[in-house]
Amino acid sequence: MKFGDRLKKRREDKELTQQQLGKLINVSDATINRYERDLREPGIETIKLLSRVLDCSTDYLLGLSDHTRPKTLKETEEIELDFRIAASKEDGYGQAPSNELKRFVQDIVKEELDKYKRK
Repeated sequence: MKFGDRLKKRREDKELTQQQLGKLINVSDATINRYERDLREPGIETIKLLSRVLDCSTDYLLGLSDHTRPKTLKETEEIELDFRIAASKEDGYGQAPSNELKRFVQDIVKEELDKYKRK
């Protein structure tokens, strides 16, 4: 997908009109229309502003990632902590999780990541 397609998708996901988005970033609705049709490219500061307003990463808007929001280190750490807590409850405190439990959790995480990738 091109920049304009990604911009339009995020705008529509946020249920904003071109006019509303334009007001939020201080440009005309005609300018938003040109961005969405790839007839005009926004500058760096405008792209950063669009990413904040549309709650997505600049990488997503620029086509460098298919994920609207990259996982943060904190989220990754929380997943690991949740896994350890679940494992300690299943196998007893202080013991390593069983291979069966590891596979089960990995399957769940894979399913969730696949859902996330489709968004």
